[in-house]
Amino acid sequence: MNKNEIKDEDYFELADFFSAFSDSTRLKILINLLEGEKTVTEICNLTGISQSAISHQLTKLRIMKLVKGTKSGKYTHYTLDDQHIETIINYALEHRMEP
Repeated sequence: MNKNEIKDEDYFELADFFSAFSDSTRLKILINLLEGEKTVTEICNLTGISQSAISHQLTKLRIMKLVKGTKSGKYTHYTLDDQHIETIINYALEHRMEP
């Protein structure tokens, strides 16, 4: 995409998108979902974060289209919304780990 094609609304949406990665709880959720689908309970156990905080952040991540949930009985299984999210996280982790 040519930078001249980017509209003001695109900048606002992109800023919102990147804001999802600025919260440590949301990042913990996203990084744990790199390993595959998880329930809220599994995410809580892996992160040590309360169920209400995880549920609250998952709602935000769903609205931002970073994760999706699939109902299975009384549980919802969460996954990353698409491969782009995994790529972005992996690039960020690689960048952070560089000397």
